Amino acid sequence: MSCKTISMTVALLVLVAGTARAAETTPSMDEVLARMAAMEKKIATQEHEIGKLKGQLRTKEAAVQYMNASFSEAEVPVQEAAAATARFEPNGFYHDTELHKRMIQMGGYIDTTYQYNFNKPDDRSSAFRVFDGEDDGGFDLHLAKIFFDGTAQEPGQAGFRIDLAMGTDARKIASFDRSSTDDLTGPFVLDDPDGSVALTGDETIVLGANRVDRLFDVEQAYIDYIAPVGNGVHFSFGKFVTPFGYEVIEAQSNFNATRSFNFGWAIPFTHTGMRVEYEFTDTFSASAYIVNGWDTLQDNNRGKTGILHTSWSPTKWFNWVVNLAAGCEGAENDSNVRYLANTSMTFTPWEKWTFGLEGNYGWEKDAGINLRNVDLAAGTSRGHENGEWYGAVGYVKWDFAERWYLAARGEFLRDLEGSRFGVPMNLHSITATAGWHLAEPLEIRFEYRHDGSSGNPFGDSESPATTNAFGDFAGFAPDRAGRSTQDTFTIQWLYKF
Repeated sequence: MSCKTISMTVALLVLVAGTARAAETTPSMDEVLARMAAMEKKIATQEHEIGKLKGQLRTKEAAVQYMNASFSEAEVPVQEAAAATARFEPNGFYHDTELHKRMIQMGGYIDTTYQYNFNKPDDRSSAFRVFDGEDDGGFDLHLAKIFFDGTAQEPGQAGFRIDLAMGTDARKIASFDRSSTDDLTGPFVLDDPDGSVALTGDETIVLGANRVDRLFDVEQAYIDYIAPVGNGVHFSFGKFVTPFGYEVIEAQSNFNATRSFNFGWAIPFTHTGMRVEYEFTDTFSASAYIVNGWDTLQDNNRGKTGILHTSWSPTKWFNWVVNLAAGCEGAENDSNVRYLANTSMTFTPWEKWTFGLEGNYGWEKDAGINLRNVDLAAGTSRGHENGEWYGAVGYVKWDFAERWYLAARGEFLRDLEGSRFGVPMNLHSITATAGWHLAEPLEIRFEYRHDGSSGNPFGDSESPATTNAFGDFAGFAPDRAGRSTQDTFTIQWLYKF
């Protein structure tokens, strides 16, 4: 046998053996498809993990840019805080990015005070001061607040906002719900021991001798969504703070330690319902609301309140806000419509100076007290008149040093038929505040305030303050053993985080 024949024979045997082995090891079509599916799943999982890492990286970078960004507080109008209750540096935390793909911002602040009333009222109450009316001669934890902000930022996104408030301020802003005994028509505090008084026509509404003692409140809780239409139509559903007023609930966003009479009595604090916002240009935006009413978690009648809010900033140093509202606010009464018009302006013509103006006008059908037909023994008033109130506030703030500022506020509020105070009353006040940023973010404020009235509702060492005694109309007569003025000194400590 020749070498060529042997070589060809060996090659043939190797080829046959290799073919047989290949036949033994070649997978079937099902096995091939299964391996491909497993590989695709593994690749998809890796891409998902890479996407999450990239998203977290972008979120961290955005947070760093946000926290490192410098801006002038003078360029941020105070009333913007009403749309986003607190605008201070947030701390972010991470969560399930499958449910919420953005970092949730977290923050809050603590507000505590000490106040002294120079009248030394017998009941230690500063009359008509909604937020600090019970502070005389003692310390008070006004507000300990925490918020979680995951609101939508771009068209197509959905989000949320929750603000939790605890302290004596939470009691003042607590919204009416049907299971509570809060008053049904405004921020009144009744002194009548029977706990009932006729407020609308011949109806008697059981209110309770005092407002429910609640030191906790869900100040805000809403879901939002930005529809991809035009510049983005922003929808919100739930409970949110009011757009009315130059001042806001959080004292740290105001110039002064105490709140104005106008903020406490002339306008609402919160609303529950739906809000639609749209930014038409870089300088003009508008919002429309359909809500239950003023400070109502659950509606006290079958009517709804409509609100229109506009904000115009033609320059960096000027902002003008206009708010209008109309709706039924009486308990189980859909015919007594309340109207409210509010406007505020912010001027920052110089770097260290800020000026503000606010005006309010309100009118409500059959909400006023007819003093000519008052039954003092029964504590009721029949033959109600239409209620009307109006007021104005002026603000100025001067950042005269690196850690110090001075602020002043002057105001008046007239309740012509007693629809807000409970009796016809004119109030005015002048407030001077010095703010000291001792160690960021700790701020200490020192404030002196002088209040005046057309009557004598302010208590002294021989008589208590008359906060809103429906059954004591005579107590507002000039010969009452009270005073027409009250002066207070307040120290406030604020810590933001």
